[in-house]
Amino acid sequence: MKEISQKQKQELIKKSDEILDRIFENPDSVPDHTIVMSAESYSSLLSKKKIALLSYLKKYHPDSLGAIAKGTKRKKQAINRDIRDLEAVGIIKLKKNGRKKIPEIIKNMIVVTL
Repeated sequence: MKEISQKQKQELIKKSDEILDRIFENPDSVPDHTIVMSAESYSSLLSKKKIALLSYLKKYHPDSLGAIAKGTKRKKQAINRDIRDLEAVGIIKLKKNGRKKIPEIIKNMIVVTL
């Protein structure tokens, strides 16, 4: 992954803090691009491979599950399983383009509660 500058890190932290403040003030105000989950859910759902898959999707915008399998050097069956899991919790959605299913990230911020 690409290194980010100290200034970019500070901006991300500030943005995250603002979102968290809004969530705690009004739990119904979670932004559409954010998913909130417990630490237990996070640890059981998001393995290192799934996080790497999300990073790959964000960076390369592949046009098929086969392209993802090839690009990540993982079996298509494993990619399908991970995509189904991520879709089930609403982090991604699959768009159909003919016979292809193209995954799209719809939740780009994950808030983990303790």
